[in-house]
Order: sequence, then C-alpha cells, then structure tokens
Amino acid sequence: MLKDRLKEFIKSQGLTIAGFESAVGLSNGSVSRTNDNMRNRTVEAIISKFPMLNRTWLLTGEGEMLRTSRPLPHDEIVEVSDDERERLFADIAAGKVSVVNLVPVNNLDVRGGFGTTLEMGSEYVQEFIPWPNSRPGDFAVVVSGESMSPNIAPGSLVLLRAVDDWRVYLEMNALYVVELEDSRRLLKVVRASSDADDRFTLHSYNPDTPDQDLPKHFIRRIYKVIAHMASFGY
Repeated sequence: MLKDRLKEFIKSQGLTIAGFESAVGLSNGSVSRTNDNMRNRTVEAIISKFPMLNRTWLLTGEGEMLRTSRPLPHDEIVEVSDDERERLFADIAAGKVSVVNLVPVNNLDVRGGFGTTLEMGSEYVQEFIPWPNSRPGDFAVVVSGESMSPNIAPGSLVLLRAVDDWRVYLEMNALYVVELEDSRRLLKVVRASSDADDRFTLHSYNPDTPDQDLPKHFIRRIYKVIAHMASFGY
C-alpha cells in the first residue's frame, strides 16, 4: 500500500511521522489517512520537499525508493586544494579578485572522534579567509582527530552552515558537525538509526572507527559541512 511505502521512506530519513507532516505542510494525521488515491498536489508537495524520493516507487511500488543512488558524502562536498587556495590568495593580493566572501575561522575544536569533554576556553575569530561560494553566516573550523581520515585529515578546515530546523528534517547520509550538550563537536556522517527513531547513527570514514548511536536529545546544534580545505596547516 502507498501508506506503507510512505512510512518506510519516512523511517529511512530518520523522521517521525509528525516531523514529516510538518516538513511537507500536511495536517496532523495525514499519513495515517493516506490511501492509494493520494491527490496529485499532495504528491507534488512531498516530491518538492524530498526530491530524492522516486515518484514511481511511491505510487506503484516499482523500482527503487530513491531516484538515484547517492554518492558518498565526501564526494558531494567541495574540496579546495592547496594550489587553488594559494592561487586565490595571490589573485586577491594582486587585485585580480575584487569581490570575495570572507569567512571567519573560529577558534573551536571539531573532532572526528568522540574523545572526552572539551575544555571550553574563550572562543574567538582567529582570522578571516576568502572562501568561494560561501554565504553570510558561514564559518570555518579546524578538524582534529583521525576518525574522518583519509578523506578529511587533521588540520583541515571545514566550512559550516547552521541547520536551524534539523529537528523537523535532516537529510540523512550527509556530512555534519554535531554539537553536543556537553560542548563536544563531532564531524560525522549522520545516518538514521536502525534501533530507534529518537537516535542518529554517527559514521566515520576511517574503517577503524566504529559507528555510534547518539540520542537526539543530547544534540544542541547541527551544522552542514559545505566544503573543506585539505591540509591547511593549523
């Protein structure tokens, strides 16, 4: 039944049914009232919010749930190489680039692994650096730890963008910095937990680092990783 397939998709995205209804703009209880004659405008609203969902699968059960197999998250973000960064800095110094977004590099520790609670000293902006395609409000932080190696090595900078409505909807299998209530900040791929709806599974690129489930209520903020600069040298 269409309702069963819809619930399967909702679960795969780590959402509650109420969270899904809120994200799509449906009234409470809409999913439980769904039948195989779903209105076209409801289908369009769902696909507009979740474009990865295969319309044919939703309506008929044929094919795969997702329209395409998604690449690994580290292939989706933009890596700025050392050569590209140095060339950009040189162009700015030479006056060849007149409009560039300057991103603050915050003095915040972001760890690949869990480790122990961080000592929260003064937090300040170390410097501002140019970063193509950044937006107002974005900021960069330095990565420590080996659990996201070799894709993101210690000393790299990651460009972060706040996800304000993550409790309503958070894209799964993407790379984020998760800030915990005890002030640790973890760089991880966030996945839906197979054990409980109130948890996320945090995945590391390093095969020697096991996945760990994290209760959602222990999360203070979430930031999407937009890009990273490898081997920045901090």
